[in-house]
Amino acid sequence: MDGDKLDQYRILNTKRKGIMDRIKEFGKFCSDLEHFHIQPHINAHSVILYELELRLIKIEPLYAEFDKVATRMEDLGYDSCRSEFEKLYFKPLAIAKAKIKPNFEPR
Repeated sequence: MDGDKLDQYRILNTKRKGIMDRIKEFGKFCSDLEHFHIQPHINAHSVILYELELRLIKIEPLYAEFDKVATRMEDLGYDSCRSEFEKLYFKPLAIAKAKIKPNFEPR
């Protein structure tokens, strides 16, 4: 049973790390844009906004995916690093949404 539990943990830990890596990469992208003033009438800036929106679409579901993995890890008695994940997850999402919203309002 303990070997099975350890095997489950290893699988879950690999999934957790993969999710965290994706969040960190998104965080780097958003951090680079945090102080960048986007002007949507400039084509290059529009491309950045669309890329940001596409990345955001891919990142948002990771919270639910992480929650499933974290809950299973915790059920097995292991630390899931939930607080670390939330620190990495929410700030980049807030930056992305703050950049997208004012630039994609209906006109």
